[in-house]
Amino acid sequence: MPRPTTAKDPGDRLESLFAESIKPSTVPASAPSQAPTSIKPYQNAETLKKMLADDSRHAVDCWQFFLEHFGPDAWRKGSIDRKSSPSYLYIRDGSYSGRALLKRIIRAKDDDPFSTTLPAFTEVTTVYAQLGILHGPDWADMMFSLIERILKYRESPSKDDKLEDMLISDLVGSWNVVFRQLGKNQHPVEGPPFDWSHVPPISSKNAIQAYRKRGIQGCFALLTPSFSFHHIKDIPVIAVATFTLLTQGHISEKKVVQEAATLVSSLGQVISVLSTESRPTAETRELAAETVEEFVKTAWSETKELAARMDVPPATKTPSSTPSHMSTRMSSTFIHRRLQDAFVRRDGHEVDRLWGDMLKLPVKQESTTDPEFQTSKNPQRGFLSVGICNYFILTYMALRQPSRAIDVWNYMVKSGLVPNLATWDSMMTGCKTSRDAKALENVWAKILALRVQPDVVCWTTRISGLIECNQFDKAMRALDEMGRLWLAAARSKHGNLKVEELQHVDDVEGAIKPTTSTINAAISGLLKKHKVDAAHRILAWAGKFAIRPDIITYNTLLRSVIRNGQTQEAMALLQQMQDDGLEADVATFTTILDETFRYFDENTPEEQKEIIATIFSEMESAGVKANLHTYGKIIYHLLEREPTDLTAVNAVVERMARQGLQPSPYISTMLVEYYFSRQPPDLDAVRVLIERSRMEPASVDNIFWDRVIEGYSRVGDTTSAVRILGKVNSGSSRISWTTLQKLLSSLVQNEEWDVARTLVRNAKIDSGGPLPEHVHGKKDQHRFWRLVAELELLDA
Repeated sequence: MPRPTTAKDPGDRLESLFAESIKPSTVPASAPSQAPTSIKPYQNAETLKKMLADDSRHAVDCWQFFLEHFGPDAWRKGSIDRKSSPSYLYIRDGSYSGRALLKRIIRAKDDDPFSTTLPAFTEVTTVYAQLGILHGPDWADMMFSLIERILKYRESPSKDDKLEDMLISDLVGSWNVVFRQLGKNQHPVEGPPFDWSHVPPISSKNAIQAYRKRGIQGCFALLTPSFSFHHIKDIPVIAVATFTLLTQGHISEKKVVQEAATLVSSLGQVISVLSTESRPTAETRELAAETVEEFVKTAWSETKELAARMDVPPATKTPSSTPSHMSTRMSSTFIHRRLQDAFVRRDGHEVDRLWGDMLKLPVKQESTTDPEFQTSKNPQRGFLSVGICNYFILTYMALRQPSRAIDVWNYMVKSGLVPNLATWDSMMTGCKTSRDAKALENVWAKILALRVQPDVVCWTTRISGLIECNQFDKAMRALDEMGRLWLAAARSKHGNLKVEELQHVDDVEGAIKPTTSTINAAISGLLKKHKVDAAHRILAWAGKFAIRPDIITYNTLLRSVIRNGQTQEAMALLQQMQDDGLEADVATFTTILDETFRYFDENTPEEQKEIIATIFSEMESAGVKANLHTYGKIIYHLLEREPTDLTAVNAVVERMARQGLQPSPYISTMLVEYYFSRQPPDLDAVRVLIERSRMEPASVDNIFWDRVIEGYSRVGDTTSAVRILGKVNSGSSRISWTTLQKLLSSLVQNEEWDVARTLVRNAKIDSGGPLPEHVHGKKDQHRFWRLVAELELLDA
């Protein structure tokens, strides 16, 4: 319908909507006064909404109800289909849609990670994917929560392998669903989880091409092809965290991880494309996401290095005129393909067979340290080179077979081939992975015997490897050896200068300068082993060498002391950090707050208030000033626990006011969502918040008003929802189509058909009506008009 040129201002129309709704109906008596016959699914959706709003109802009950009425079995039985299924149930950020159900499940699993009744995230992911309603941000929320639980469980003093297997299997299974491209269909599709048989791995060529076309986001989009491109912002950091976990220690040896070699390999190929400076970060600003981001940040250098090693080196082309069967069979392209295939299938026997074939080739004596494949200029024969041996070692190390990698290394030395630094470091990494301290030191001894100068990466691997092998004193001696060798070489070249002065000189020949990264790796490893005293000894050692800690050092230490309840020590670290000229970052605040709130529920509201006041006071004395981000994080922590007493929250808000800070829109939105979530909803607090927004307009935004209207709609107060809608739309803001859809659903549930028709009529005047399906509208614009059509209100 063409848009009228004399239409009233949208604000005038919507402001009068409530007045129209209470007038006697002018609809002819013959007009339908009841809901359409397809209202049953909407009634079920409303029942689900009420269940989700009722805190006394367990998440398991909500999930079972959802499966019964909207799940894949319901589709297969024919009790529901795409046309009769309420579209608003699947709005991604709906308060009573599948999104709300996910939130309930996530919260429930946070409280009881090993519940046998709650659905695993693999099951939730599979069901949502089969229904075609799995969205990238929703899946990311589940993964952040799951990875955070895995990280916390790894640090627990008592572990159960079966429980850890449960978490890792859930992680791998959830990836399996999105990696296999289960997508939308007219009927739920079927597919068993953990099936990797028909999943082609992502090659380095695929990753590089995607990176060139669409950047980092496009590169990681290869891993989740069924997600919309603009919904995968958090996929990179989740992918890096997953790869780091699945390639660490005993986790990499689990059967479910080895069977997922295709996934691990593909993750590595994509990550290897990134530069060192391109570490992914989380877009979502929630605690679980920030915990995962900190984990990625701490392990980034090692993760990036491992991914680069797993990346297949480019093959050297064999001349097309080569007639020899042997040279074709042993071409680098052939080796590349066969080794990669063997790695994906975790087929160590195939790698052994390939290595056996390589042993039949003559050795090419060369001094090159080029890790690329080397082939002979003689087209009749192939040669065994340093590059090929290195690639076999890398493959064996990726397969966690250090003994076979040592066999290759031994053959290299026996044959006169000189290993390069990447070879040595790969060997030590393998010893570290297998926790074989004796083999690690033997490799180091061979490095020195052959007069190869190790670089800082090799030194770091040796030191951290000894720590991983529980050889703490040896690790300390190795670090001290590194420092003494460098100090002696530096003084030999520059004279008897002070250590502080020598720190500013470049590396000297014959020794490697100890760096902060080496110190950080050692401290992190020791604290994971609960060797606090040893970590402090290393810090003291670094001080003698004038090696200054960086922000990663302080964050690592803060996590340890706060976890142990050493508040004064934590504040001393913050003070020292300020003295060193380092500013606390998001990771610092995350560490402090996460550990402080770990056992917060054990305190009374008054005690919570005192604890928070102490944190603020100590931070200020250390020169760390709280900002809106800090306040928002604290309020988030407090509201996350769904308190019945807001003493602590009110104290934080009052402190903000004393500082002259207005609540940010994020804080206001959190508060209004909390007020509406109460049973019964705290509508008085909502009204106070709305009144305050008139005096502090900058404290709210369009998202806040969306949540207000959605909240009133959810509790059935459509009068207030319509009134707020008119006032907001009369200004510069506009309510989202998602919110309009929820309001319309609530009007229908209340059987307010006149108001619903007016809402649709005004929306049609404002926007021109439904868009053609091929036109990309605003978020949920098409969904709104589909709901209108389902409710037979399109001609209103």
